[in-house]
Amino acid sequence: TGGTKAAKRTEELLSEMEKSSNRNDHPNVRTYRAVIDAWAKSGARDAGVQAERIMERALKRYEQGFHEAEIDTSIYGSVINAWAKSEGLKAAERVEELLKEMEVSSNEKIHPNRNVYNAAIDAWAKSGEQDAGDRAEAVFERMLERHKQGYKGLEPDTACYSAMINAWSKTGGTKAATRAEELLSEMEESKDGRIQPNLKTYNCMINAWAESGASDAGIRADAILERMLKRHNEGFWGLKPNEYTYLTMISAWAKTEGAEAAERTKELQMEIEKLKGST
Repeated sequence: TGGTKAAKRTEELLSEMEKSSNRNDHPNVRTYRAVIDAWAKSGARDAGVQAERIMERALKRYEQGFHEAEIDTSIYGSVINAWAKSEGLKAAERVEELLKEMEVSSNEKIHPNRNVYNAAIDAWAKSGEQDAGDRAEAVFERMLERHKQGYKGLEPDTACYSAMINAWSKTGGTKAATRAEELLSEMEESKDGRIQPNLKTYNCMINAWAESGASDAGIRADAILERMLKRHNEGFWGLKPNEYTYLTMISAWAKTEGAEAAERTKELQMEIEKLKGST
């Protein structure tokens, strides 16, 4: 269950646990993380602020001698995720600050993992800033640098690349779409099974061209769809277009010059009808 009401209820339960005279009922790190996650899912504009407040409660409790409330990477990651869902420049900048706290900490228990970096990249994708793509890639480079330094579990994966492509798609412009396509090509050409593009990756890439403002956006989006279908036919079974794929294609063609745009839009609308008819 999501929503602010649900988040407040989980917090009420947390308070009851904190006040309990029975040590077995006291909250541990998983309890605090669950409350933070509830705020992340709440849809509240101040979800990041609320999540940090819960983390501070866990930290204070640990300092009072309740060692089961010791914060770790998962707690920081949940707070960063809450900020990422808050959207906007302020949220992305706060995510950066929290990420740096984790990176410079001498406590290995709160060092950032790949999921934390992915959430930070996603925060820039949702920031609405014109340099979102550049900022997202800067976070990615920091992760790669730490991986080279010997920090384990920081190898790039599909989610990481997809988040960067999404950030570039939200940046807008032909340059952004071109950079997103370069990242997609890296994934397609890689022999590493952990970074193969999935349906979300291709949908983000199609959206990058839809938001590019290019006069041939529809044609470029069609080329991406063809690449996806080709891989699907080669055995990558998760790459079958969905309704969002075709709606994004229509958006790309709506911004495309030329007589073929109207005809292609009709074809894409028919594909959507076929999907609906098969469900």
